[in-house]
Amino acid sequence: MAIRDLFKKSTESAPDRRPSLRDPDQILAWLEELQRLFIPVEIALPDCDSATIQAKVRSVQEDPGQLSLGFLRKPGKEPSPGQNLDLAFNLGRRRYSTELVYRGRGNYLEYRFSLPEAIFHSDRRGTARVLLGSREECSVTVLQDFFEGVGLHGRLLDISRGGCSFRVDRGILVKTGKRLAPTADLMEPGAPLALVRLPDLPRLPQMECCGCLCSLRLRDEGIVAGVQFRGLEPRDQDLLGQFLKERDSGAAYPFPPKRRLRDLLVAESDPADSGGPAPADAAAAAPAPAGPDQDAEPDASAAQAGLSEEQRLRILHKSSKRLLLVMVGELERITLMAQLRNDGYRWLLEAGSLVKALDLQRRMVLDAVLLDQTVGHLGALKVLEAMQESGLPPQAKIVVLQQSVDHQLTLAHRGGRIHLLVPRPLDFLATLKGPLEALLGLDGPRTGS
Repeated sequence: MAIRDLFKKSTESAPDRRPSLRDPDQILAWLEELQRLFIPVEIALPDCDSATIQAKVRSVQEDPGQLSLGFLRKPGKEPSPGQNLDLAFNLGRRRYSTELVYRGRGNYLEYRFSLPEAIFHSDRRGTARVLLGSREECSVTVLQDFFEGVGLHGRLLDISRGGCSFRVDRGILVKTGKRLAPTADLMEPGAPLALVRLPDLPRLPQMECCGCLCSLRLRDEGIVAGVQFRGLEPRDQDLLGQFLKERDSGAAYPFPPKRRLRDLLVAESDPADSGGPAPADAAAAAPAPAGPDQDAEPDASAAQAGLSEEQRLRILHKSSKRLLLVMVGELERITLMAQLRNDGYRWLLEAGSLVKALDLQRRMVLDAVLLDQTVGHLGALKVLEAMQESGLPPQAKIVVLQQSVDHQLTLAHRGGRIHLLVPRPLDFLATLKGPLEALLGLDGPRTGS
């Protein structure tokens, strides 16, 4: 009997082992910073119509020990006085959580709580994350599958060793190219991702891997997707780790010290008073991304072991073809690039403008150019003319992706200036794969490249 009581007592009194902040003055400083910077918080309400409700801190009162939150909408069921509720928020480069005790209603959509006793680390990735500023213009593209499912593209918000989150700015159906409005039901959480592409991290080469969609939900900045990385190359893991280490200078300080609001007000009124630690949560500025495009090299696959000599030569011949894809729409361009790479092409270049296309064609003798019908304010024929004047080889095959009927393109096709017209929305397997192989001489036996 005594042994059972001993185990029962030890279980009930087990302390929370997470790193925590328990200094009452610092807890007040942290809550005041949430109020001062209008940082949104998320509060979990049991028996509510959604998992969390977003709110903002309206007031922090030290004397009565009270915290007031302004909810963005009325909950389906009001908490009971004395009920414990979980609160989570992002501050700087970390995610934190705390537990609040509900006291009662205040003004319209205002709910009052007792001040918390502790703030905990609550990062869902388990590793440090770094915020990316809007001026850095870093993006993410994910594809559910190369030929089916949904593709998403948007601005990178933060990144860690294990994953990233981004605001979904665009969505498409991969098979048809149909555009989809960003909503929280475009993909189910847990969906595997055939491609996760990070093309423009500052001072880093383009990174690609597969992954998993962890979350897709509406937040203040819009529809935000959380992605877990899978299969990231060891070299890319090392580069990403170094990038995070350089950016996350506060990693050694689990709870960066904050200044109380009263001290900040005194400092503002007296410029000579600059003592005390100042918040350092703003993302550091970084130079513009630089470096050449990543050109995938032909890779030997163990799967070729059971193929005939003719099949192996054909695969080798396809992998040696040099293709340039010129499209402004990044999500559509990356989707087509992924489909071509999955089909066996390895020397792939991409450009979102005529200037970029001209620069790339000077670096490499091209076998084919895939042009969108319009590139910026220029039509495909104008782009082709500029490329030919800049030294595009006459033997290069020209493919135009045609959104709408254009008689000039039709005449250019009949006259041999354009070798292939492919309708958009693009169905790669049905309308491009076979004709492109025929155009490049890949549809019959080959003896070499």
